[in-house]
Amino acid sequence: SMLMPLKSLSAPLAGPITNAANSHVYYLLGASNWTASKEEARQLGGELATINDAAEQAWVYGTFSSYGGVKRHLWIGLYDPNAAQNAVSRVERMGEFRWISGEASSYQNWSPVEPSNSAGNEQCVNIWSPNDPNAGRWNDANWTLTNLLGDPLNGVVEVDPSFRSPPVNPTEPAEVSVAARPTKIEQVVGDFDRDDARRARDPTE
Repeated sequence: SMLMPLKSLSAPLAGPITNAANSHVYYLLGASNWTASKEEARQLGGELATINDAAEQAWVYGTFSSYGGVKRHLWIGLYDPNAAQNAVSRVERMGEFRWISGEASSYQNWSPVEPSNSAGNEQCVNIWSPNDPNAGRWNDANWTLTNLLGDPLNGVVEVDPSFRSPPVNPTEPAEVSVAARPTKIEQVVGDFDRDDARRARDPTE
C-alpha cells in the first residue's frame, strides 16, 4: 500500500553483498515472518529474492544459510497470492506460486514432497536450512512463522541497482492538504484502516 506507515527496522544481519553473476545486491534480514520480511525488503529498495537459476540458488544458499555460524532457513520471494485456491495435485500446486518481484522465473527447486500446503495455510516459500534432510531445497510454509524446527527463518533481499523506485513518503498526502482540506487527514487515516482490514484478510498483501 502506498500509505503504509514506515516502521523502524533493525539493521540487516548482512549486506549489501554483490552477486558477481548478476550484479544484484543482497541482504540477509533478521529472523521474522514472511510479510514483515517483504516490507523490510522494500524499504531496502528491493524485494525478497527471486531465484532465476541453479547458479543463483547455489549462491544465495551458500552465502546466507550458515551466515554467522547459525543454520538458517531463508525466506524467498515466492508466494501463493490466492490462499483460497489450492490444487490437490502437487504439480498444479507448484503453478499457483508467483514471484513477489513480478519476474517470471521458471526455475524450481522444491523438496520431493513440497509444496505440501500442510493444514491448508502454507502460502510462502523458504529454502530449507543446512540442518534439514532437504537442505537447500524449497518448502512452502505458513507466513507467520519466524522459525521452523528450531532454526530461524531469515529473509533474503535482492536489489537490482539498475532499477530504483522513488522512496514513498507516507506523510506527504496529509501535509500537502492540511491547509486546504483538513478532512484529508481523516481520509488518509481511513485508508490505513482499510488497508489493515485488507491485510487481515490477505496477509501477503
